[in-house]
Amino acid sequence: MLFDKEGNIDKYEARDIIESVVQEGDIGLFSWHMNPTSFELTEHISGHEFPKMHSLPDFLDKYVFPKDQEIAFQDLNNYLDGTKKMYQSTFRILDNNDNIKWVFCRGALTHNNKLSGIIY
Repeated sequence: MLFDKEGNIDKYEARDIIESVVQEGDIGLFSWHMNPTSFELTEHISGHEFPKMHSLPDFLDKYVFPKDQEIAFQDLNNYLDGTKKMYQSTFRILDNNDNIKWVFCRGALTHNNKLSGIIY
């Protein structure tokens, strides 16, 4: 059961649901800890195995289609400088078979200086 009698989410059940959705669908999750810098990405959209990256900008630089990089970085910078209230960006990536795929990325900062979100 996802919720207990008090309406609280069972964190283990929620984790199982999230892992299942990420494994089976064209969806991914990311978490960028800005201080200290670390980046985690779980997705099956691109088919890539991601080497250790340190930030969301590293991901944008390495995997976003070159013609979309400028707007992808601008969307991130607009969020980080406070121009936008939510980080969101639409861009193309090349999958591991050199097919172009459009993705939508959306996230927000948490209280501990971590930008977390979803990519689909």
